[in-house]
Amino acid sequence: MTTFRTEHDLLGSRDVPADALYGIATARALENFPLAGRPVHPTLVRAYGAVKLACCRVNQALGAFDGRPGRAGLAAAEALEAACGELWAGQLTEHVRADALQGGAGTSLNMNVNEVLANRGLQRLGRPPGDYAVLSPYDANLHQSTNDTFPTALRVAAIMLLRGLERAVVALQEAFQAQEKRFAHIVKVGRTQLQDAVLTTLGREMSAYAEALSRDRWRIYKCEERLRVVNLGGTAIGTGLGAPREFIFRVVDELRAITGFGPDGPYASLRAYDPVVQAASGLAHLQADPDGTPRLVGSLVCDKVTALTAAQAITAALFHRERTGKGQRVEVAMLDAAVAFNWVEGMYNQAFVEPADPQPDYASLG
Repeated sequence: MTTFRTEHDLLGSRDVPADALYGIATARALENFPLAGRPVHPTLVRAYGAVKLACCRVNQALGAFDGRPGRAGLAAAEALEAACGELWAGQLTEHVRADALQGGAGTSLNMNVNEVLANRGLQRLGRPPGDYAVLSPYDANLHQSTNDTFPTALRVAAIMLLRGLERAVVALQEAFQAQEKRFAHIVKVGRTQLQDAVLTTLGREMSAYAEALSRDRWRIYKCEERLRVVNLGGTAIGTGLGAPREFIFRVVDELRAITGFGPDGPYASLRAYDPVVQAASGLAHLQADPDGTPRLVGSLVCDKVTALTAAQAITAALFHRERTGKGQRVEVAMLDAAVAFNWVEGMYNQAFVEPADPQPDYASLG
């Protein structure tokens, strides 16, 4: 037998299944928008979890949950953060039931997410769902609006799906490139205007397909580049009304740290490989043969230098927190670490009005 709890809003009251993680706003949304008959895409739900997690962490760092007796204190804030992490990990998707087609610019989805996060947080505290005197959906929506969280979550979800598309396009492009070599010797008749024309090879035809996919891959990248611009922190109408100034400036950085999307730049979405960074940082040039041919170091030195740089930065951030009580965001790029590591030797004889002494051959000193 199903038991119910009663929740209230400005329109009145509604019974909701006692163990449900959604609440009255979701129940009304299901009544008002029974359109598609299916929930929103699970990737969008996960992306909403990332957005809520970023907001929760910044609110905690700013002490927004402190000094509220009986409500959203430290334990409740930590439970809310854990619930946001679960949503981001895809563990609470089935509880987000708002219809894929809904009015209100995403308000139904935002409130559904807020209710799920609050009730899951209450469960983690050992409290029953609906005990909003301790932790409420409004705590999950603190310093936010549907008008900034929904567009941001939509863009994060789009980037996640675009990256899957890019991987598929790359695999197809590489397959055509492989066939280009395989079929290079096969002669065939080329066609134009639906008629036989002149001779070509099947390999050239495969090459044309591969080049077309290469252009599509670039279009996907440019699309993602534009999607990385979000309005999180703008709240209701883009002015940041109701949100502290520091929250507005920090929340997008926190979202970037959670999702790994960013920072902006032409290589932001590319993976870092040690040999590539050795070349880009000038390290291969420093190891050049006498005839000037660049040579790679026989060790993953850029990987190691980046790890040491990150460890140093984390240590400094922990020391700063010990002294001030404030956290810091650490971001280390492999190319930056490698350039800094090579700076003295790499810039030798490049920063003087008059040429300095010839750069020493450090390898000969060993």
